[in-house]
Amino acid sequence: MKELAYHPAARTELEAKVLFCETEHPRAGAHVRAAIARALVSVPQFPGLGRPGPDGVRRMVTRGYKFIVHDKLIADLIVVWAVAHPARAPGYWLARRTP
Repeated sequence: MKELAYHPAARTELEAKVLFCETEHPRAGAHVRAAIARALVSVPQFPGLGRPGPDGVRRMVTRGYKFIVHDKLIADLIVVWAVAHPARAPGYWLARRTP
């Protein structure tokens, strides 16, 4: 089974979304976090889940809240590059992948 890791900017992005939803409605942040966790729960076992994109990055849409999770298998690690709201500009996170 592969290990799952978040790029620091993706982790910050996730936490900001959870906090924003929590300020809009009590417990909404926990629901958003759970929706994203449910989307990613099978990825370590099945790294091919989601829609393939450029350079081996996969794209998965969460249920309910429709966030888009971008991840890529690198050796034995699945890196989450972005947890994107659908209104964000496509590819805004691509610069995170450059060293």
